[in-house]
Amino acid sequence: MVKRVEPSRYSIVGNSTVGEFNFQIEGADVTDDDRYMCAIFETSGLLDRTLSSTPKVQLTVDSSPTGYYPKCRPSTLRSYYLEGDTLEAKCIFRNSQQMPDLQWYQSGMLLSGNRSYSSLADVTYQWSLSAADNGATLTCVANETSTCDVGPVGIYFKPRPAMVSAIVEVIVGEPAVFEVIGDWNPIRSQYSWSVNDVEVGNSLQPRFSNSGSILTILETQLQDDNASVSCVVTNSVGSARAIAKLRVRPAPVQTIYTTTKTTDTSAVSPLNDKPLSLIVIVAVATGDLIF
Repeated sequence: MVKRVEPSRYSIVGNSTVGEFNFQIEGADVTDDDRYMCAIFETSGLLDRTLSSTPKVQLTVDSSPTGYYPKCRPSTLRSYYLEGDTLEAKCIFRNSQQMPDLQWYQSGMLLSGNRSYSSLADVTYQWSLSAADNGATLTCVANETSTCDVGPVGIYFKPRPAMVSAIVEVIVGEPAVFEVIGDWNPIRSQYSWSVNDVEVGNSLQPRFSNSGSILTILETQLQDDNASVSCVVTNSVGSARAIAKLRVRPAPVQTIYTTTKTTDTSAVSPLNDKPLSLIVIVAVATGDLIF
C-alpha cells in the first residue's frame, strides 16, 4: 500500500511471465516509514474485487538525529519552467523534541505564499514563477538554523526587448542607427525590423542595412522625419516589439554678404585726405542645429 503517489520515487518492476514484482522506493527517507502490502485484484464493472493479499510489512527508515533535516523536495523539478508556471516545493523537518518553525527564503528575502502544514511538520510552498526567478534558488530554514535548497530553476520567458535610444536624431543625409537589446530565455531566434509598419528587406531596400539586432538607415531623407522604427524579437516562447522614433533635421545653410563702413571725416589725417572705408564680411547660418 502506497500512501503517497510520487512517480519520480516509487516504481514497480518485475517479470509478468513468472509473476514476480518488486516495489522500489528511490531515495527513501523517514516520510516512507509505513506498513506496505501487495494485493491482487480484478476489476469487474464498477466493482473491484481483491483476490489475495500479502501480510503488511513494516518499513523503518533510520536517519541521523542531526544534520539530516530539514530536507527539501520539489513535487516535480523539471529542466525548465515557463513564466507563470507554479513550482510546488516541500520542506520536511523531523524532531520529536521540539515544534518546527519552517520558513522559505529567496535571495535572503522571506517569502509569503500558500503554505500547508501537516502533523508530520511538512510545509509546502507554492512558487508562482516569473522571468525574474530564472536561476533563483529557494531555501527552507528550520528553527532559524538548519537549511535546505530547491533549485536553481530555469525559467523560459518571451523576449522583453528595448531600444538603446527611444529617439534617434540626425541631420538629413547622415546615417541613423537603431539597436535593440533586452532579456529572453531561451535565446532569440529572429529579429524583424520595420519602418512605418513596412518590413525592411535589404535586397529590395538598399537604403537599409539590417544585421539582426542593429538596423541602419544609410542615408536619411527629410521625409524620414518622425518615422516609427520597430523591431519584433521572437524566441520559442513568444515575441514582443520595441519601438523608436526617428528625427531628421535639415542641414544648416550659410549666407555670405558684405557691407561697407565709412569712418568719420573728422578723423582724416594729413597723410590720408580720404575717409577710411572698412569692408565687413558677415556669415549667417540658418537651419535648426539644436536637437
